[in-house]
Amino acid sequence: MDFGWKSDRFDSGLTYLDIGERFNAEMGYIPRTDVRTTKASAAWTPRPRWAGVRQLRLGGTASYFENHAGRVESRNQGLEFTINRQDGAIVQVSLDRDYDYLPYDWQTAGAVIPIGGYSWSTVRASYSSDQSRRVYGSFGVDLGGYYGGDKQTYRASFDFLPLETLLVENSFTHNRITLAGADPYSTNVVSTRVSYSFSPDLFLKTYVQ
Repeated sequence: MDFGWKSDRFDSGLTYLDIGERFNAEMGYIPRTDVRTTKASAAWTPRPRWAGVRQLRLGGTASYFENHAGRVESRNQGLEFTINRQDGAIVQVSLDRDYDYLPYDWQTAGAVIPIGGYSWSTVRASYSSDQSRRVYGSFGVDLGGYYGGDKQTYRASFDFLPLETLLVENSFTHNRITLAGADPYSTNVVSTRVSYSFSPDLFLKTYVQ
């Protein structure tokens, strides 16, 4: 079941999905089986008469996953505040509260996370410049918990159009995870994607990470 309603001032949605334990998709992809999923979202999107501001978005989301035995697999509650500027730039701040149940010991970031349920909160902030310009970019930061530890994420992108039909996209992401009983674990990912359009129906892309 999937329901959505959107206007210039309000945006809402509701989704319910039930996948049996032995369900076989045959074709396509499903993230997990033996799960009941409920997702809801609602947002107010006014257009205040503020200098340089086109529209605001104040919203909340909630998702709930449980198996058919009634055990909570995961859940999330989130709050979001977004400013869409007249120049095409976007400023966003959000707060998420997550819960996840691990049915087995999980090894990651140089440590073993024991079986059990884990809760944590994450604060996110980001800025994106006007994508209609030849040069644009974004940056953001996530600060919060991670399965009984802490996680910090920093990301940035720099994109440009040297030609009308040539787009170069560059991005960088840094993650730092600290878990009990282990040294801090860091990852750095740098990627570049180059796209050239011969026509609206024919293009060439290459990606390096």
